[in-house]
Amino acid sequence: MATIRHQHDIAVPAERAWAMLRRVDRADRLFAPVLTGCTMEGDVRTVTFANGMVVREQVVTVDDAGRRLAYSVLGDMFERHAASMEILPLDADSCRFVWTSDFLPAERAETVRPLVIEGASALARNVERDAGAGQAQARRPVSRPAGPCARSRARAGRWPAPPPVRGAWPRRPTRRSAGRGRRSCP
Repeated sequence: MATIRHQHDIAVPAERAWAMLRRVDRADRLFAPVLTGCTMEGDVRTVTFANGMVVREQVVTVDDAGRRLAYSVLGDMFERHAASMEILPLDADSCRFVWTSDFLPAERAETVRPLVIEGASALARNVERDAGAGQAQARRPVSRPAGPCARSRARAGRWPAPPPVRGAWPRRPTRRSAGRGRRSCP
């Protein structure tokens, strides 16, 4: 039996990395570009690799307490296959992704090893990118349009009123709006 164990450090808190890994139906997004497709039917996940290979995997367990996902490849590619993915905390801002795969025949190691290494790198890149995008979005101020429609939305409680703009009222008709009457706000 062959065993492949690969570790990759990720610059994201363990909780955030686990929240993404535990979504077994989104493996194609998490492991992109190594995976290009993913569908779920019950506990069986079908993934499509970038090289066109299609593999059916049975999800055995998703352990939130241990931050561990276990699965087994179905079909005739392996005589036996068992794999797990774990997220281990390193400190408050980083974690380690550990992917272990045990299988027969051992000759498949030449095929599996590059997929595990590339997949772990892709996961780390995608988790860090998504975490960075979330932080950037949290810091970015929400832009709100000014004008009469924004004021009516503010009155309706959709968002705070924009600051008053000197000279904004009354509006003069422009060429574009002349003759069409007043436009209503949503």
